[in-house]
Amino acid sequence: MPKDNPALKKLVESFDGKPADPARMKQAQEELETAIVMVARDVVAKQEGDRTTFDVLTRLYESQPNLNIRTSTSIANQAYSTPAPLAFLASRLAGITRTAVAHEPTAGTGMLLIGADPKKAIVNELNDLRIDALKSQGFTPTQKDAATQRLVPEGTQPDAVVTNPPFGSIKDAEGKPVKVKVDGFSLGQIDHLIAARALDAMKEDGRATLILGANKVAGGLSTDDRIFFNWLYSHYNVAGHFEIVGDLYNRQGAGWPVRVIKIGRAHV
Repeated sequence: MPKDNPALKKLVESFDGKPADPARMKQAQEELETAIVMVARDVVAKQEGDRTTFDVLTRLYESQPNLNIRTSTSIANQAYSTPAPLAFLASRLAGITRTAVAHEPTAGTGMLLIGADPKKAIVNELNDLRIDALKSQGFTPTQKDAATQRLVPEGTQPDAVVTNPPFGSIKDAEGKPVKVKVDGFSLGQIDHLIAARALDAMKEDGRATLILGANKVAGGLSTDDRIFFNWLYSHYNVAGHFEIVGDLYNRQGAGWPVRVIKIGRAHV
């Protein structure tokens, strides 16, 4: 593991002797992240107990460089991946195993699916580089808009949903904020809408973990939050709901606090 970005830059330049410009460094960070995901999957597969696995993944995360190079595409897509220890926690809360059919609508490089069987998982991702990263791990990803298009094949209902979608307002083709009706509730945030679409595809007794944007003020709720949670709590069995400070995402190039929401086995 390169200890920092200067070490990663040196590794890139030693590969072919060419300068590591920002575009090459961004690609190197994406490749490194994919390698970290693959190592994390191996750690989970050892089944050494949840605490040991979590601790090993935490050390892995703390040893990685800051994956902080941004492009216009990564900014537009809010492409900041879930840290390995949080991804493992989310996977366990959703009950994801190698036998479960897991669904990830915004899969990134696959970190949230380190406990799943790639051959059984239903994954979707927009970014071309990350599509390639998923394919290299054995996934068969779709490349659709998770907010507007159906991602799960007709007749299929996932056992589990896990997602850490991009945050921000839902916008129309002109870039203006809009609301989208879901069961009569007007949702205004893109992560809320993607989560709602994914949950709708899940089997009746399925489980899920949602990692959604939180308020900068701990415990704070916007109007959009209140509307979404009124919908969520009235339609699903919310078995857990807590916030995590944004500092956890520093090494992923972000720093916004998140909510982790566990959906239990039964609908309300």
